[in-house]
Formats: sequence, structure tokens, C-alpha cells
Amino acid sequence: MTKLWISLGLLLCLAPGTSGGEAPDLKSDEAILRTQRIATDGPTLLRWLQDRSLTAEEQAKLEPLIARLGAKSFGEREKAEKELQRHGEAARRLLELAVKNPDLEIARRAQRCLEAIERTSNVSVTTSVIRVLTARRPPGTVAMLLRYLPQGGDQSAEEEEILTSLKQLVDLKSDQPDPLLAKAITDRDPRRRAAAGTILGRSPNPKQRAAVQPLLRDPDLVVRLRTIQGLLAGRERAAVPVLIDLLRDMPESQLWRVEELLVSLAGEASLKLPAVTSNKDRTRVRDQWNAWWQTNRDKVDLARVAEGQVYLGLTLIPEMHANQVTEVDREGKVRWKLQIPQPRCAQMLPNGHLLVGEVSTNRVTERDRKGEILWETPMKDPSFCQRLPGGNTLMGSGHRIVEVTSAGKEVWSYQTDGNFYIHGMDRKKNGNLVLLSMNGELREITPPSTTVFSINLDSHKGGRNWCGVQGLPNGRYLVVDISQGEVLEIDQKGTKYWEYKFADACFAQRLPNGNTLVGSFNQKVLVEVDRSGKTVWQYKTETNPWRFSRR
Repeated sequence: MTKLWISLGLLLCLAPGTSGGEAPDLKSDEAILRTQRIATDGPTLLRWLQDRSLTAEEQAKLEPLIARLGAKSFGEREKAEKELQRHGEAARRLLELAVKNPDLEIARRAQRCLEAIERTSNVSVTTSVIRVLTARRPPGTVAMLLRYLPQGGDQSAEEEEILTSLKQLVDLKSDQPDPLLAKAITDRDPRRRAAAGTILGRSPNPKQRAAVQPLLRDPDLVVRLRTIQGLLAGRERAAVPVLIDLLRDMPESQLWRVEELLVSLAGEASLKLPAVTSNKDRTRVRDQWNAWWQTNRDKVDLARVAEGQVYLGLTLIPEMHANQVTEVDREGKVRWKLQIPQPRCAQMLPNGHLLVGEVSTNRVTERDRKGEILWETPMKDPSFCQRLPGGNTLMGSGHRIVEVTSAGKEVWSYQTDGNFYIHGMDRKKNGNLVLLSMNGELREITPPSTTVFSINLDSHKGGRNWCGVQGLPNGRYLVVDISQGEVLEIDQKGTKYWEYKFADACFAQRLPNGNTLVGSFNQKVLVEVDRSGKTVWQYKTETNPWRFSRR
């Protein structure tokens, strides 16, 4: 079974047939490539990807090396391992399959090879190559991107960039699908089949959507899910019953993606529908969702799915007391770790870089995955940082919020009075900011300074320490009180709709599947809980967490 591997926020957020907007600013990507001594012309970039990928024939020639990892001779095993490491990224796909080999020696050595490749890989370079290549568009670009597609790691930024690029490069409006993507529908590699389903499924032309309908019956469940996601973006209702069936069939570790899409479809109605809490009740849950669909199929607006952000299931954890930022996957495996001085807040950027608010140095920096500083701006005691769609950066501290340009020039700022210490901050999709003071004043503003509403959450009960807030799509707010260990969902009047008790809760994030990610400062743990409060995921941190985010 192929793991889930791409972010579909970009794939679903655009209307069918659109190309993604204005041409990207390639200056930072070109600068990254120059530091690696990579020329930015189209033919050179094609060769760069070619050298790091394999055709089916080339892959077949490497397969004997995998078998030799389990050879009787120690010397032969060592030689095969070194040879596979020498092939680097080109061997990644074979090695990912080999780690599941029943021969423990093969699996162990394959894992060592993957770890060695990971140490020398540079996601920022690869994604920059893909973006610049897409802008140059030399002949053979689509073919090369499809060739390279299986080489990236599971849930990789490279794959996200490739899918975004393919949307820009192929014609989704014509009667006939792009011939290379049409061929990918029957490719032996499930990632290429999934890419075809995802991209062609979102076409505004029903003939292109019809071409990927057979993938709804693909033996690989991930291919089915990816095709469903594409067809939903193409407003194809036939995909919904197949999605509901995945409630019964999808592996438990990947089930959250199915539930995420269904919650997006049902909206508030999802609160009355069951979630899978054990393998025993999967059929019952599926049947209830089927009944809901039969009643509401003509009422549901499929555009609703495109409005939400779709998550990779990766959790970003800045640990100020450990001087590090860590990213972990759904299985709790550390994908990477970066040493940074006292990071209080962090955001993973689309280009694979990291935006970090650093307390000890009183600044916000943008760093690559090796920790090199690519951009910085001063900010005293930063507690919030976010890169905005236009390229500006929003930052917050105890009493001040400021937006700056890429040149560090202030666009606007907002100052609170001495009694309002900002202990929680969030930016809503409409651009409004939600602020929560330590003593319990919840305030929403339209920048730079217009107050939308304000309410005192402590009017009925003192002795609290409010410290986390999130503005929800339904107009409500998720607020956290560390002293009482409470996470509450409330409206603008303070009416409580949901509550979760967790000792020393310091922050919470509502996820698209309706679950909530909660962190405990003193317990040093993050948990994901469903609507009933049942823990469905847990990760122990090294030190006290304060802020974190799922993407």
C-alpha cells in the first residue's frame, strides 16, 4: 500500500481549469540554485532531474542491488549498500519498498540507505528546480516531472510542487486529456496513477473527468482517494459514494484523510454524524454517511470541499527550551529536526523554508532546511509569525502586532494598552485578527485597528490564564486556559459549544476532520482528540511545548 503523499490544498483551492494565478517571483529560487552552482536554463534543470530519477528500465537494473543487501557475504552486502547510497535520490523509491521486505537484513540496510539519502538531500533545492523549470517550460518538462514524481519521499514537498506544476502545464479544458497524463492512468507506479486522477479529475471538461473514472476502482486505495479528491474539485458527485466506502476500507492510519473530506462536505451536519472510533463500527458509520448522502446529495455544494485547507498530517513543533524545531508525521516519526535559538513560534512555508520567531535574538528569520538564514527582521520577544499570501510577514508580541514587507518596511502596526497582554493570536481567512489576552479578553480586529467585537471571558470566574486562540470557519472561537486545563469552543457571546479537559493545556488547533490537536505544557505531550474527547494520536515532546501546528 502506498502511503499518502501529497498536499491537496493547492489542488483543491483553485477553481477547475485555472492555472494558479500570476507568474511566480523566481528570484529567491534562482538565488538558491546559484548557491548550489546549478544553472537556471531549462535544459540544465531537465538534466538535473533526470540524473536523480529512473526510467522503468533503469529501475529494473537497480533491483538486483536490493536483493544483494541480504547476500550471504558480508562484503557483498556492504558493497550493495554503498552502491545504492551512491545512486541517492534515484534509488529512494526502491528503498522505500525494501524497508518492508520480510528479510530483516534487507529491510535494515534499506533503512540505513534512506537515512543517508535524507541527510544529503535538500528539499529547497529540488522544489526550486521544479518551480524554475515550470516557468521556463522547455520541451519535455511534463514528461520529466512525471518521471521524477515517484522519486520524492512520501508526503514530500517535491511531489506537491510537481502536482502544482502539472496543473499549470497541461490543458484541462480540451476534449482530450494530456497524452502523458492519459498514459499515466495505467502506469504501474501508483503515484503516477494518483497524479493523473488528481489533475485530470479536476478538469472542467467532462470528457477528461470521465477518463479517470476507472481509477475509482483502482486496487490501490490511495489512488482511489486521490482520484476522488480531483473529481470533487471538478464537482463530480459520483465520487462521493466511493469516498464514503473508504470509511470501511481505508487503513486506520490514513482514515483521517477520508473523514477530513467528509467533514468538509457535510459542514455543520457532520457534528450529528458518527466518526469511526474502532474497526468494529466501520460498516455502521459508513451506512449512516450513505444515508446522509442519499438525503442530501442534491443539496450539498461540492465547492465547499475546495474552500478548506487540506493537511499533510505533519506536525511542526517549535521547542523554545530545547532550542529546536521538529516536524513529525502521523506515526510519530521525526522527519527532521533543526537547531534554532529559542524558537517560540514557527511556520512551514510553501517553498520548504521555515519561518521562526526567535526569543533570545529578538527577531523573525526565514531559514532553509539546513538552518541557514535567508531573511530576517527584528521583532522583540516574538510570539507569533506568519508569512502572508502577498509575501509580507505578520508578527506579534505581548503588546504589539506589525506587518512588514520582504524589505522589512513596516506596512501597519497595532498596539494594545498595558492591561491587554496578547497571550494568543490567530489570523482568519478574511484577514481579521483574533487576539486573546492573558486575563481573558477575546477581541477580533480588522487591521490596522478596527475592533469587530470584544468579550471578557473572565467576567464570571477569575484566576484563569488564557493562552491560546483559533478563529474557526463556523464563526466561533477555540480558546485555551492553561490554569484550568480547558479547551472551549465558544461564540461571540461566550456560549460554550464544546469542551475538552486536559491538564496544563496551552494551545489547541481544530483540524479539518473535526478533531482537535491539544498540547500540554507540563505533561510535555501533544494529543489529537475526536469530538467525544477520545485520543486518536499522541506525541511526547522533549521539553514543554507552547505552540505547534498541523499541516
